[in-house]
Amino acid sequence: DNLSKQLEITNVKLKTESLNLNLLQEQCAELDKEKNIMIIEVEALHTDFNGRLALLDSEINT
Repeated sequence: DNLSKQLEITNVKLKTESLNLNLLQEQCAELDKEKNIMIIEVEALHTDFNGRLALLDSEINT
């Protein structure tokens, strides 16, 4: 009976850890999406900055 209780407790702990793992995986997926969006935003800023810099450079050189 004691072994049965221990097995039950272990099973509950395992289910809890499984749920925690699933939550962490979901959080990682969300963070990955956010990271990809930020990368796109930084690339857009970089492109914009380079365009403005080129324009400024052409104005200085005329």
